[in-house]
Amino acid sequence: MERLSAAQFRFGEFELDGERRKLSHAGREVRMKAKAFDLLCYLVENRGKQLTKSEIMDGVWPGQFVEENNLSVQISALRKILGTQIGGGHFVVTIPGKGYSFVAEVEERGVAHNEVIIETHSRSQVVIEEEIVTSSDENAVERTQLRFPDRTRPSTRTTAILVGVVALLFTGAAYFYIGSPQQSEAGGSLELSKVTSTGRITNVAASADGVYAVFSQTDPGGESLWLHHLATGAQQRIMPPTEARFVGLAVTPDTNFIYATTFSTNIADPKLLRMPILGGPVEEISGITTGASVSFSPDGRQMAFTRSRSSEKQTQLMIADADGSNMRVLLGADYGKRSFANFRASPVAWSPDGTMIAAAINEHDESGGSRIILVDPKVGNEISVADQRWDIIENVVWTNSENIAFIGHSIEPSASQIWTIGAKTGAATQVTNDLNAYNWLASSGGKLLAVQKRPTSTVEIVEIDEKTKSGTGREILRESGLIELVDFGSEGEVLYLSHASGRRELWQIGSDGSGQQQLTVNSNLTFGMTVSPVDGSIVFAATENGKHFLKIADKEGKNVRKLSEGPEDLFPSFSPDGRAVIFQRGLRSLPLVAERIDMNDGSRTPVGESYAARPRISPDGSTTAYYFIDTETDGRWKIGLMSSNEGKFLGKLTFPRTIEERQLRWHPSGLSIGQIIYDGENVGLLLIPINGGEAVQIAGLGSGRTNSFNWSIDGKRIVISNTQHSQDVVRISY
Repeated sequence: MERLSAAQFRFGEFELDGERRKLSHAGREVRMKAKAFDLLCYLVENRGKQLTKSEIMDGVWPGQFVEENNLSVQISALRKILGTQIGGGHFVVTIPGKGYSFVAEVEERGVAHNEVIIETHSRSQVVIEEEIVTSSDENAVERTQLRFPDRTRPSTRTTAILVGVVALLFTGAAYFYIGSPQQSEAGGSLELSKVTSTGRITNVAASADGVYAVFSQTDPGGESLWLHHLATGAQQRIMPPTEARFVGLAVTPDTNFIYATTFSTNIADPKLLRMPILGGPVEEISGITTGASVSFSPDGRQMAFTRSRSSEKQTQLMIADADGSNMRVLLGADYGKRSFANFRASPVAWSPDGTMIAAAINEHDESGGSRIILVDPKVGNEISVADQRWDIIENVVWTNSENIAFIGHSIEPSASQIWTIGAKTGAATQVTNDLNAYNWLASSGGKLLAVQKRPTSTVEIVEIDEKTKSGTGREILRESGLIELVDFGSEGEVLYLSHASGRRELWQIGSDGSGQQQLTVNSNLTFGMTVSPVDGSIVFAATENGKHFLKIADKEGKNVRKLSEGPEDLFPSFSPDGRAVIFQRGLRSLPLVAERIDMNDGSRTPVGESYAARPRISPDGSTTAYYFIDTETDGRWKIGLMSSNEGKFLGKLTFPRTIEERQLRWHPSGLSIGQIIYDGENVGLLLIPINGGEAVQIAGLGSGRTNSFNWSIDGKRIVISNTQHSQDVVRISY
């Protein structure tokens, strides 16, 4: 596209300078990708006009073949950058059946860019970015930048030469190791160094003085807890492996105690434990029901945490004394409107001066997504830090009295990177931007600690021999990243969810490992899929703007369209006649129940009235199995059975051992239910008879964590996706 005229445009709190290719918000430069910037320039130049999609694509990318989906992606990215106008409403609106229009009031001001500048201390810089993927050295940095500190941009010829040099360097023997400086998105130096090297870390916390890190890791027998001295690297185990998972860790401000939130999938409520930091007696803090990390006031006398209360139809931000007494609700988030993360997260952080609690909150309005708010711990008043949103924010810490760090997740492209945001200014800066994922975040001694995650996934076809109680696996696919869903297609091919394209899309591969191909584009596939036994059509859960709904595609992945409107529709399961889909309604802000959607008219009806997670229909269609918490007896997770039509409760199945993964699939015979089990490294399968007989354990389903599995029609094989994570603690200076 042609360069924007030599003028500056102002709309809202934004200033757009097309000549210098610069967008500023409240005086601060906003980083944008080139395509998004070109699109914004075109829309601003044509403000107030109703532009067709073809007009926009011809104007922004003349002479190029651009799919319409790419325009939708860029419009979505632009809306995230700009947020909403004062008083509400997007800057760019959709004109139904036509295209888009830039509707903000724009002030145009001429700029004399060609005037002579006598003296200046500012410098412009050109950034050449090159991404590489290395498989031989897990410590190699996948992203680097070369900066030219000249006032003017290098010539096209110079740039071409330098790009060639960069390519030669990356294909040669030049390596940048973790621990060497990188460039942060803010333009400063970013240094990452490994704290651990086992590859099995699941959680991390740190003392405020920067002396200790506390982390959990997977071991044979479960997860163990360790103390690491950051200055010397000395470490000791302070809790042996336990079958429970550490879903939250915190260190008290005086560095005397560790608070650990633990969760066992067989027990309904997580437990909050307290123990001396050097190891010793463990006590439970009674009355606190949270599945996330707690955060302490600077004096250590109080703690903040989140919890879910279905009886009050809220998730809640709570405060209590350090011993669990004097608990009260600070701020409630009503179901269907907004929600706090309350499982496997550290969603709240008390400020260093004790005057505010930073919290991540998920909004369920039209825009959706997560943002950071500040809450007064005395009266519960809420202050918005900024309108900018991310798909998911679950880990929040203060780096100092002015700035908050967090991990922002985006569904498309699938990524979880570290960001900072000014508590007063609202200015957000991306700290990391690489091919790794990050989860769990701690602030310690002016630096950040995070768990850096490198997953490798496999898809296997496993032949099941029930006589020998064993499986024989044959790997048909291995790739970096997560393969979260797998199933057999209508003709025996394997369908799976992959991030290989940089987005969450549905792919297909033959059962012999041949014919790999991508089926969908911009599907936003997330929580579950199911294949019609009649025509092979595929129903899956999709996520957009923080909302979860069902989509349907034909068996080739084409003709994708909405099946439901959400906002929290997940884990679909086809009936054997293909006439209905049963699914889970609810995730963060709604109670988990089963619903049925009619494939002919789209009508929705509830199936039963009780708690029902991940429902699956039996092969004959008469019974639906689901997970529930047995509050009437022992408070443990069970498999419930109910009639698929009336929702009448038929009975329950207990687990003969601790279950790590809540994944069930009916055996094609309808006589038993398959349940994944895990011993800390190897994957197995329990066949649980629905008539109450003894469960059969099948070994040999691979190693790692199981993401998904399903049976072949004849019940002789399963397709399974397992992931082995290399997860270590890294220290980040920026």
